[in-house]
Amino acid sequence: MSSELEQVIAAIWGMPKSSDNPFAHPAFVRLVDYCKATYPNAGSKLWLTLALSDALRSLGMHFREVPAGLIRTLSPAAAAEALHLAFTAPMSRRVHLCPLDWAENPPELAFGRNRMRRFSEKELMDLAEADRIQRASPLTSVDWKRLSRFHWLIVEEDILLTAEPGARALPIMYKPLRRDLGAFLPHEGRFPAAVEEALFLMLLAPWENWAEAPDVDWRGFRVPWIYTADRDLFVRMQAPPQDASLTWQPVAFTDVYGEIHEEEQPAHYTLADEVSGLPTVVNQSLWEDWLIARQTSLLAAPVAHFLVRAFLSDRIDEFLAHLMVVEASLGLKADYGPKAKGNLHNNLRPTDRMVRRITKLLCDPIAGEEYRRLFDVRSSYVHGRQMGEVSSADLKGARALARRTALRLVEVAARGAAATNRDAYLMSLLD
Repeated sequence: MSSELEQVIAAIWGMPKSSDNPFAHPAFVRLVDYCKATYPNAGSKLWLTLALSDALRSLGMHFREVPAGLIRTLSPAAAAEALHLAFTAPMSRRVHLCPLDWAENPPELAFGRNRMRRFSEKELMDLAEADRIQRASPLTSVDWKRLSRFHWLIVEEDILLTAEPGARALPIMYKPLRRDLGAFLPHEGRFPAAVEEALFLMLLAPWENWAEAPDVDWRGFRVPWIYTADRDLFVRMQAPPQDASLTWQPVAFTDVYGEIHEEEQPAHYTLADEVSGLPTVVNQSLWEDWLIARQTSLLAAPVAHFLVRAFLSDRIDEFLAHLMVVEASLGLKADYGPKAKGNLHNNLRPTDRMVRRITKLLCDPIAGEEYRRLFDVRSSYVHGRQMGEVSSADLKGARALARRTALRLVEVAARGAAATNRDAYLMSLLD
């Protein structure tokens, strides 16, 4: 990094805060020109200007007046070093902070680059880059102490930096102008892929068996939102996380003097003591199995997608998503197509084929017949047949069947040649 960049940043720091068009100020123009001349990946001047504006906010530079005492601007030397690194670093790190709302006290987990536990106030601040949040959003306060009272899933991933700064700051502006604005990828998740992958593994644990009140909710936790702290200076920062968006409940207690006090505590579902066995299910070994399984044709279907969809849904949408996990796992297009000549299973209807595969995969004939019954409930809803309530027992049964099928499929795919040809393996389950 040259000393010239530090001088340019120092001039930026001295800009008046009341400028009508800060981008036209000589100091800012000089910064844009310096970056264009110095960094091959600077890109077009228009989008570079906007990317630099976002980066400068993260470094503590605001072009409008901010109340005294709220700004913590980096020194010109530190800011210049950070900006130089943003242009030249080959990789960046993203840290996804996922609050586990309603989690009681699950044991700690660690698998891959994912961790689940309680984090201290300082740990959360470091993970979320609290200093950068304060520099970029000085008028917004974050109560990290209250946030630290919740359990968190932390997911980290490294991102290869190949795009120019403008594309990292405003990716939508780099998409084709003539495109279907309403088009979407059907299996795109609500959360980033790395987060949904971590949630998928956590959902392979039998939470429905550990829930003390499964008729209320089988889940051991909820994930209402995530906060992504991207170490890339050019990526536009999200709104800071707020504890008020999580679930609190008032709790009264009596002190040693007999006085009654009331405070707020994180709300939680009640789980059985058996939840202590969570690390025996979700661990590094399962993660390594998944890394193998996801490369096979057996997991080419969107099994993980539907299992996470069910977790993030409620009521009938959740019920349907659970059954889609089973269909994605064990269904074949050939089940509904023309009958193959000489095939011994031509007489089996699609539902019978699914029942037989479930029975064989799980070594459990009861599970196969349970799927038949639940599929009939699903068909009544889809086809508008007269039906009553969908019971909590049916919802729990659909969840258990989806989880068991997905878990067994991961195990099979990770351990044998059966996963090399999905169609052949699933047809063999009919024998």
